[in-house]
Amino acid sequence: PAFSKCSSLISITIGNGLTHLGDLPFADRSCLTSVTFLGDARKFRVDPFRESSPTIYRQANTQG
Repeated sequence: PAFSKCSSLISITIGNGLTHLGDLPFADRSCLTSVTFLGDARKFRVDPFRESSPTIYRQANTQG
């Protein structure tokens, strides 16, 4: 996973230029509390938040 070494990651903001995060980027990050998408939220093939349950934020004019 992309953030597998970030055991204290509690929030992340994903910019509008991001096109790919890989599989399970936030898996097993139980301390992750919020994810903010500045652009359209990307589609993932599998649940990117397995074993975590952050609040998802996005700007009003975005999709996903």
